[in-house]
Amino acid sequence: MMTYRIFIVFLCLVSFQIKLNAQPAYYPINHATNNQLSKVLLQSTKNNHTGFRPLLKNKMNVSEAFDSTLQTHEHHQLIDTKKWFWRKLLSESFVLINDGKFHAEINPLFNLEYLIVPDLPDNYTTNTRGIMVNGAFSDKLSFTTKFYENQAFPLPYIDQFVDNHIVMPGQGAAKVFQESGWDFSMASARLSVDFSPAINLTIGHDKHFIGEGYRSLLLSDNSFNYPFVKLQLTTSKVQYISMFTQFQHFADHYYFYHHRRHGNFSYISWLPNERLEISAFEAVIWQTFDEQENNNMNIGFFNPIIFTKAAYLGLNDEHNILLGFQAKFKISTNSLLYGQLMLDNIDFQQLNESYFENKYGFQLGVKMFDLLGNLSPYHQLFVQLEYNQVAPYSYSHAEPLQAYAHFNQALAHPLGAGFRETVAIGNYRFRNFSLRVQYNQSVSSADTAASNNGSNIFLSNESAFGLESDKNTIGQGIRTEIQHTKIELSYRLNPQTSWSIFVGIARRDYVNEIEHTTNDFLFFGMRTNLRNIYYDF
Repeated sequence: MMTYRIFIVFLCLVSFQIKLNAQPAYYPINHATNNQLSKVLLQSTKNNHTGFRPLLKNKMNVSEAFDSTLQTHEHHQLIDTKKWFWRKLLSESFVLINDGKFHAEINPLFNLEYLIVPDLPDNYTTNTRGIMVNGAFSDKLSFTTKFYENQAFPLPYIDQFVDNHIVMPGQGAAKVFQESGWDFSMASARLSVDFSPAINLTIGHDKHFIGEGYRSLLLSDNSFNYPFVKLQLTTSKVQYISMFTQFQHFADHYYFYHHRRHGNFSYISWLPNERLEISAFEAVIWQTFDEQENNNMNIGFFNPIIFTKAAYLGLNDEHNILLGFQAKFKISTNSLLYGQLMLDNIDFQQLNESYFENKYGFQLGVKMFDLLGNLSPYHQLFVQLEYNQVAPYSYSHAEPLQAYAHFNQALAHPLGAGFRETVAIGNYRFRNFSLRVQYNQSVSSADTAASNNGSNIFLSNESAFGLESDKNTIGQGIRTEIQHTKIELSYRLNPQTSWSIFVGIARRDYVNEIEHTTNDFLFFGMRTNLRNIYYDF
């Protein structure tokens, strides 16, 4: 409901004529966009805080340089030489208002995709339509809002996920559509206000992502949108963010009662020089409703000071508390090293890594740009290698409703906990053509009907296998290995919305002692590529 109220406020504000000439505030949370931005930042000698996304454009110091990379030489020519229809199709926003009193951009959103699985008879399709409105009233006030309406007939393993969780991955609650399909929708909105060059306040209903990786072990865009209020203080050396959220969980049916919880997130980053960024993070999922759904809001929810909640309550509390640390190091002007450490709970009396109460995770990765050197400005080769590992039972809680989750999905990694994963990504770009190759390999645990081996964060810790023992390991119980391989060729038609046509092939292998499934599939379609959707689990 909060989303629609904010959206109505936006529409009302648009009706006023306020003097302005400014751009929308945020870069989208999208891996392709973030990697392009990382490439530009590596060339810069200025300090930039990039650990908490989406990033504010006016805090990056390189917005003009980065925005120019989004348009190729061909697109610049189209703006000068083509007629209105071709400019709108290939270069500009569909509706552009910039009369000196108000700035707004309106664009359609879509994802039309068809998948063919050789050994399965069914057709698998996605039909997404939507709209995006970006605008600003001054250099201090801007907004963005998006709405997606979807119908999908997904692959069998995605269909099974929706059956089990009642949500389409990252895209909200799903209801049955034409017996074998799913219908779902998603709306988001942000209103951003700069009170000074250092102070920003954002309210909205959307997602966030902490880190430089393909995954985040602290806070990711894996789950659905949520309402939030975020205060951000930024200087050249230090950035401090305090964010307050509301999360929900529901069971059996979307229209059953939604169990509400509140989250408090504190984040601080420090830039000692232009090469290094060091950050710390604290998250608390407050148990604000009891079993009778009475509101028991803790006054500590409003405490914005990092680490004070963990120091006062401890990590093993009725409220679910996580600590995180991350670092980013600029190796050279075309390579970046990054990592994360997540602590859910540590028992210092039993530091054996396999002890049940030692819940932690870590990430290590590297990004490398321009591996073809100075061959041509139109030839760009990007490679990313990443390793993630999380101990069993991390993010979970004795009370399942207190899991580090929202809308029946993990707030961090789509595999939940109790896994190790390797991700390798290569992307070659020539002008508007892009060839992307991605490989994911993971090991985790599956459960029987009566077991809890540590990967499912929605199960109570009190049902854990090996409780109070030092025998917990990744892959315990039913050891499961998952491999995803994907090769995609795309052509970008319009840089304003990353409108692309694409074709590709993919394989998913799922192997354990009970099931061995291999699916090869061909896919093609067109989309506006402004968000991340994770089906690689």
